[in-house]
Amino acid sequence: MQTAPRELTSKQQAFADALLEGLASSKAYRRAYPAKGSPKVVSVKAAEVKRHPAVQAYMRKQQAKLDQKKGMF
Repeated sequence: MQTAPRELTSKQQAFADALLEGLASSKAYRRAYPAKGSPKVVSVKAAEVKRHPAVQAYMRKQQAKLDQKKGMF
């Protein structure tokens, strides 16, 4: 049984927003988190955040809003 995703942290939301702007996962992670690790560590951490259920749900919701806005013009 899958539970509903909990609310996003401000850092998770900043990460998701950066992805929706078109940044690569690692760049989005560095923007949202004060990451000073190696590129490999940042890449792994970015993938972990990107897979988080709350982040996925937020991104789907925001993308649907963007798609709806595009359809209005």
